[in-house]
Amino acid sequence: MKELLRFPVHILKRELNVRELKEKIVIYSKSIKEHFTPPLITDIQGVQSSDDYSRLDMTVVFTLLQNFCENIKPPSKGWGYEPPSEEVTTGADIERIRLMWNKFCDDDIQFSQLDDVYNRMKDKYGTEAVLGDDGVRKQGEEEGFEEMKEKIQSKIHILHPY
Repeated sequence: MKELLRFPVHILKRELNVRELKEKIVIYSKSIKEHFTPPLITDIQGVQSSDDYSRLDMTVVFTLLQNFCENIKPPSKGWGYEPPSEEVTTGADIERIRLMWNKFCDDDIQFSQLDDVYNRMKDKYGTEAVLGDDGVRKQGEEEGFEEMKEKIQSKIHILHPY
């Protein structure tokens, strides 16, 4: 499950460069202040390179994907709803990942589409998201996995600038 959760961060790195993020932080500053706590805002503002995206809270990662990445289209039912199984867009799979993670946080480990979503993500984005740039899984990566069991909120709209 943790490997699947790495894909949204990897997609964010590909879809939103740091310069664009900084511009959007300024444009949407009022909405960001309304929706995020000061520590999360500090984390977003502290992003200096795309590698820093992996330090962000997962709710922030999903919010940035949903609001700031124009190439990521929402699922047909919208963010926050289970996409139909025949919908295999990146946006639908991002929403499935969020929903599966939240089920995992509730100790529900029955994921009917886990393998399908994982394989689609691997086909679209390669193994770099899961294994890293060098293609080798690092020792001790799974440590702390249980501590990060915190649900990822559904869509946070960041709609109005200033």
